[in-house]
Amino acid sequence: MKRIRVTEMIIKENMLKFFMWFLILCIFTIVALQPIRNTLGLGIGLLGFKDSIHSSEDLQQQFEKKYKGLITFTTDTIYDTGYRLYEDGSMSTEVEEYSDDLKSAYVLAKIDDQEDQYVTIEVPPDFINKYITTEPHTFTGYVMNLEPWSPALTENIENPPMDREEMSEQILPYAIQANTSFIIIQGLFLQLAWIIIFFFTLRRLVYLLLPRLSNVGRAVALYGKYDRVKAEIESELCHEVQFTTGNIIITKSWLVNTHKLYPVIISLDKIVWIYADAKHIDLKGIPVRKLHYLSVKTSLKKSYRVMMGDKVELEDFTSNLVQQYPYIVSGFHRQIRSMWKKNPDALIANIFSRK
Repeated sequence: MKRIRVTEMIIKENMLKFFMWFLILCIFTIVALQPIRNTLGLGIGLLGFKDSIHSSEDLQQQFEKKYKGLITFTTDTIYDTGYRLYEDGSMSTEVEEYSDDLKSAYVLAKIDDQEDQYVTIEVPPDFINKYITTEPHTFTGYVMNLEPWSPALTENIENPPMDREEMSEQILPYAIQANTSFIIIQGLFLQLAWIIIFFFTLRRLVYLLLPRLSNVGRAVALYGKYDRVKAEIESELCHEVQFTTGNIIITKSWLVNTHKLYPVIISLDKIVWIYADAKHIDLKGIPVRKLHYLSVKTSLKKSYRVMMGDKVELEDFTSNLVQQYPYIVSGFHRQIRSMWKKNPDALIANIFSRK
């Protein structure tokens, strides 16, 4: 038999899983890059610093940026234009106060104290009722292009500070999208998803560099010093193999599954309960594949899934294992599952008493 090394098993598993997660990370980064960058401000995140708008020049610079992040803008002069945007994309100044179809409202805000210049801001529909005119308000949003209908924005303003036509001429050709709840939530969700994917990718890289920290490495270390136990396992795999089927090898003291993606190493004298199980893989409700595995419970209160090639291989292996260790409980029983959850120590003691 070809010599099997524990470290090679660990590296093979984590090399495959690292490349899988790295590919997922690359694809996700490409797809989600723009929504993520939209919520990064200066690259520090939603809770970090964002560019502040103080003048029409700042507004123009933000608009001309290739990647537009969140900005903040504070003003104490705001006028309700009377225009409301509906979910179907239509605009109207005749608004039902509490219509469920309202999407946004539009206001004009003074942007420069030195000059009478105004910027259009898209806000949530309930903003008008909540806004207090005597207090400054800070908007958070994105700079965008203003639609050609900007001159009409002054038609319904109450008590404009100047002639309506003159005020229309002072409206800048940019707007601030401050009704951003969905965009921000989407961006934050994508940021969180990216961090999780990056974590799993980094974890597999760490396991590649430090095999003893991997799942299999930690399982080996349960039985003593890692290097000593690893040497014992490799020695038995070389000289004391008693049974093999598929990827499964039983030596004098160990159960070893050399599966590329799901390797497992378990001390045979620690096994107390085994039962067959399966996982169905569906694609849009259509069964694609059925994975067979053996659930293994040990006296160390650890649970493992030993992947099998098919049902025949599973039955063959289970039969051999029970013949070699007749005290092991074989088969799924609700009563045993209940005891395993509530009082595993008593269950383990009871099983070992049958040795």
